[in-house]
Amino acid sequence: MTSENRVYGHCRTCSGLGVYMDQDRKACFFLNGNPHIAHPVDFFPDGSLAPEKSKLEADSAPNPGTVKIRVTDAGSYYSNQSMHDEIFVSVQDENEDPQSDLTIVKKLGVDVKDILTAQNGGSS
Repeated sequence: MTSENRVYGHCRTCSGLGVYMDQDRKACFFLNGNPHIAHPVDFFPDGSLAPEKSKLEADSAPNPGTVKIRVTDAGSYYSNQSMHDEIFVSVQDENEDPQSDLTIVKKLGVDVKDILTAQNGGSS
């Protein structure tokens, strides 16, 4: 039922949405990494929600949920699972600045492959 320092399960108040309890930070998060803060968690353990360790170790591809991108007419908003704020990159910068991806990589602390995966629809 645990994966490292996490206990996986469901929040009954959220109609059974998947969550995990982070034992180190003493906090609850949705499976996508967003914090569960709207109300106290009515936690029901379910070990089947935990990622399989052997699959994670064997999978060398980046997690498609590592970087999220929200595209608007004015530009793109980038975020990762550990950030609450988004980084904005204008359409002009995306088209004219060849270093814009590297700037996002530095600000988010992720790999350039994660940015490319998000830009190619691996995450929305």
